[in-house]
Amino acid sequence: EVLSIASRGASCSPVMGLLFLAYRLYVLASTKGLGEPEVWVKSCMVIATAGLTCHLVVTFAVMFRTGKIMKNSMPGNASKLQDYPWLDSKFLKEGWAGISLQVIQIFSVVCMYGGIAAVALGLLVLNRGLKPASSAVAATGSLAALYFSVESLVLIARTLEQARASGKMNEARTTAVHAFHSCMLSASQVVNKAPMLAVLFLAARIRHLNVSPPDGRSPPYVGGAFCTAAIAMYLETIVSGFVGIAGRDELGYYQTHHFKASPRLHLLQHLLGGVGLAATVLVFHSLWWEWGPLNAPPLSPTLLGVLALSAAFLAVNILLWLGAIARDLFNSKWPMLQDSLQAASVGVAFFPLLCVLFIA
Repeated sequence: EVLSIASRGASCSPVMGLLFLAYRLYVLASTKGLGEPEVWVKSCMVIATAGLTCHLVVTFAVMFRTGKIMKNSMPGNASKLQDYPWLDSKFLKEGWAGISLQVIQIFSVVCMYGGIAAVALGLLVLNRGLKPASSAVAATGSLAALYFSVESLVLIARTLEQARASGKMNEARTTAVHAFHSCMLSASQVVNKAPMLAVLFLAARIRHLNVSPPDGRSPPYVGGAFCTAAIAMYLETIVSGFVGIAGRDELGYYQTHHFKASPRLHLLQHLLGGVGLAATVLVFHSLWWEWGPLNAPPLSPTLLGVLALSAAFLAVNILLWLGAIARDLFNSKWPMLQDSLQAASVGVAFFPLLCVLFIA
């Protein structure tokens, strides 16, 4: 159970790595390979990484400070894959050790999100004579901002939901907290695609710099595809939040949450999802298609590996999108197929971290 909760916390690491890589690529491309990120930005990268690592260590430390209470109470938290790994004090034994773990956990979360916010701010204000960020880097930064914004709201929703479950709220607040929690659970399912999309965007930027240095000229449609995919994900996240508020929660395979709302709301949700996937496929095509000069360098093993993993990730998500359309709009249910696709999506969730390692 502790490993299940820790794996949820570790899911932030690919997006953190992508944000750091995007910052580094921006500096190198804007200074012809001679620039260095500011010292304070580097320090914030270290602080964010240390915060995430400390958060995971605390999660494992809880295992040694809990007994039967954790064993009997953890499954409900560990099985909900969309729930943030926030361990309530009821899982800790009383005493200074439990209080210390709570304080360290809160401090680690503050360091992680504070460091990430500072790096994102540095990417926005880094304009001392440098060229504007490319559309790929801008799209990567916007997707990282969306991902961590939703994750931080999930953290808040999870904390409020624990307070609601304790019965210390009146009826009006209980209803509002439950709606907010459902909203963030539904929205978090959309942003799970953000890490792989951002990886693909950075890989495309690297390929464009290799094919047409020094500015990294890309096919005309690719810049629009970057922006379209990012905007579509923002809008899909917002609509999915409304689906969570208005819909009925149904637990699916792996205890995932499916919210059943009105057909019109689902139509808008899946339409935006299709637009984002189509734009991502165009970016993928720009990597594979030989659009550059005849003497362009061949694809490196790194990019070939990223392309292979991206193709598998996109295939699974396109099939999930089609299955969601059949379920939500046509009321068609194929339990075996949908459960298989859900299991596959859990498997490909590890791909962004591999791609970040390849690119780095």
